[in-house]
Amino acid sequence: MVSGLAVNGQCREALDHFNRMCLEGIKPDDIIFIAVLSACTHGGFVEEGRRVYDKMIWEFNIKPRIEHYGCMVDLLGRAGKLEEAVRFIEGMHLEPNAVIWATLMSSCKIYGNGALLESVTRKIMDQDPSNPSYFMLISNLSASIGRWEDALSFRAAMRQQRIEKIPGCSSIQVGNMVHEFLAKDIRHEKRKAIYRVLDSLNGHLKAVCDVP
Repeated sequence: MVSGLAVNGQCREALDHFNRMCLEGIKPDDIIFIAVLSACTHGGFVEEGRRVYDKMIWEFNIKPRIEHYGCMVDLLGRAGKLEEAVRFIEGMHLEPNAVIWATLMSSCKIYGNGALLESVTRKIMDQDPSNPSYFMLISNLSASIGRWEDALSFRAAMRQQRIEKIPGCSSIQVGNMVHEFLAKDIRHEKRKAIYRVLDSLNGHLKAVCDVP
């Protein structure tokens, strides 16, 4: 319930369920704390997130896993507390992996912190230099804050090392059939009807949101 509420944007309700669970004497485990910290992250509840994290360690004697650390880095980063997020990473009892640094990198884009982006990029490349997802992430984030030379150099490095990004796939089940789609997919037999609906939805969104 806590996880389901969190991923569907009902973050306050997720925290209420967690608090009710504790009041009724049900001891939470490390998995539930990942769900609760995720709810704090998506809801922007920084202080609640800190309290939940401390509660996990000091009240329930649960040793943080890399997933808990990742949630906290994401929570602090999204709130713009980038320096605190760096200090948090440096104080971890586990060696921060590339996923942790990539989580912080996404926040660098939001707040346009080019210096930190450069530092985090080096750490990611040291730990996972052949992962195409990180090449694409670094290239896209560099471009988003105007570091075009960096963006192009990472694209060139991918070509030189023959690193290819496997495209993401979305799927939806209708009846007994699963339909899969890639970006700009033209293989589906009903693609013309699908794109007509998408164009119509885009028109409605532009009309009501007044943004591209």
